[in-house]
Amino acid sequence: MVGGALEVKQSWVARKFEGTWDDQPDVALTGALMNNAWTLVNEVDAAKPLRIVRPANGYSSSNLPGASRSTPQWTQDAVSKVWSKNGKNYGWKANYAIEFKDGVVSVIGKVKLVPVGALVITAAMKTKWKSQIEGYWNKVFSAHRKACGRGDACPCDFGCCLYEIKVVCKFVDTGEYTTVNVNAGACTGPWGSASWWYSDTWWESWSNNVPKSVRAHEFGHNIGLFDEYKGGATAASVDPNTYKEPTASIMCSGTSPMSWHFNTFLYVLGVMHKDKYKAVKRKRSP
Repeated sequence: MVGGALEVKQSWVARKFEGTWDDQPDVALTGALMNNAWTLVNEVDAAKPLRIVRPANGYSSSNLPGASRSTPQWTQDAVSKVWSKNGKNYGWKANYAIEFKDGVVSVIGKVKLVPVGALVITAAMKTKWKSQIEGYWNKVFSAHRKACGRGDACPCDFGCCLYEIKVVCKFVDTGEYTTVNVNAGACTGPWGSASWWYSDTWWESWSNNVPKSVRAHEFGHNIGLFDEYKGGATAASVDPNTYKEPTASIMCSGTSPMSWHFNTFLYVLGVMHKDKYKAVKRKRSP
C-alpha cells in the first residue's frame, strides 16, 4: 500500500520492432509514486535504460562431421511384411552453413552441378531450379528464442527474438559442399533404379512419376536431412515396423517442410549465439 492505494504489479516484456536497431536506449523506465487519489506525487527515471540487443551477425560452415550422412538400409519381407536391416547402409555427401545476418537465419547449401553427356546447364536453368527448391522450403517457419518472455504467442515477427529462416541453394563452380550429376531429359524409373532421383543424381526435367517437389527433396539430402518414408534413407533411430510416415512432409511423399527439419540448424545457431531456438510457424508472409 502506498498512500492508501494498492500497488498494482504488472508482468510485461519489452520488444523492439523491425528497422529500429541502433545505438540508442530502447526502453526508459520511470517509477511513479501516486497518492490514494491517483495523483502523481513524485517520479524517478531509472538510472540505466533497458537495452534490447539483436545477436551479432555470424557465420558457421562445415557443420556435418565428415561432410556426409550414413544410415542403415531396411527391406520388407514380401510375405510377413516385416522390415529388417539388410546389413547395408545408405550413404551420401551432405553439408551446410548457417548464417545470421540482420535478423535473418540462412541455411546454405553449396552445390556443384555436373552435366552428364551432351547436356548444357545454362544460367536460366540454375535460376529456375534454385527458385523451385527455395520456393518449397521458405516463408513457412521462423526461428524463435526459447527464452522469449512472450512464449509462442510472441507477435514480433521479425524483431528482437523471432527471426526469418531462409533455405538458400547456391550453385557454385568451386567451394561446393556437394556435387550433383544432372542427366538430360526426365527420369523413367522405377524407384531405386539408375534412372531415378538421388542426392547426387538429378534430372533436367520433371516427369509425372515423381513429385513436383523432388528437386527440393533431394536438396534436403544435400543439407543433411533424411528420408521420412519406409524403405528410404531414414534416420538410424527409425524402425519402419512401428514408424508412422509424416505423409505431408517434403522429406516423405508431401510438399511441406516440418519444424523438426530445422532442429539441427537452429542448434548450430544457438551455439553461435550461446542461446536456444526452436522453429515456429511464421505469422506473416511479406
